[in-house]
Amino acid sequence: MGVLLEAKELSKSYASGPNDGQQALKKVNLQVRKGEFIAVMGPSGSGKSTLLYSLSGMDRASSGSVTFGGEEISSYSEKRLSELRLEKMGFIFQHIHLLKNLTLFDNIVLSAYLAKRSSRKEINSRALEYMRKSGIAELAGKNITQASGGQLQRAAICRALINQPEIVFGDEPTGALNSKTAGEIMDLLADINESGTTILLVTHDVKVAAKTERILFMLDGSLVAERRLGKLKKEKQDGRAREEELTGWLASLGL
Repeated sequence: MGVLLEAKELSKSYASGPNDGQQALKKVNLQVRKGEFIAVMGPSGSGKSTLLYSLSGMDRASSGSVTFGGEEISSYSEKRLSELRLEKMGFIFQHIHLLKNLTLFDNIVLSAYLAKRSSRKEINSRALEYMRKSGIAELAGKNITQASGGQLQRAAICRALINQPEIVFGDEPTGALNSKTAGEIMDLLADINESGTTILLVTHDVKVAAKTERILFMLDGSLVAERRLGKLKKEKQDGRAREEELTGWLASLGL
């Protein structure tokens, strides 16, 4: 598979005073290949979320470059970045941002209506299929107060997929869920990845990271280590062994 997303010498500083600043990213170099399932780990404040936002164009790096689909997007205008995110990227967050005055179904289809890349009939059909695969089809007409946290996160995943993005970014997408629901969400993301969608997520949870194929570890704004576990083979139920391998690797890093 070819390279979908690449960062070169990516740095990000936040000014904390007139003469100094906090460096959140320090010359990060990273390649994400099409179809990969990647987790970014590291302690709080290590730069994980800043990296995700900088790669997706939700935040601008101070220096360096980001290339997506063969085009450098670092110098894109805000309007062009917004269009790129709408059409080719999906986003899942820990805190689920759904509109209270809309049903779950309407929350899912709204961005696709705005993108106008398909007819409403096609969009509606795609949304219902995603909801069916996610196990929430019966909630299509419900509002967000009538669904559990896990069901709302499934709706958020459907929304992230509705424009058929090339990559989905997740910022602690299971962080607010219990372990059983988090496992179900990760199984759903694994199925999405198997269908060809690239996924890059930030997590602190070993159980979550163990279900991805490549783990990157950040410390003080730099990528300092990497571990490849390969694709999870569900039929072999090797999840526990992968968790133990990942835990041992983190321990070897002194963590």
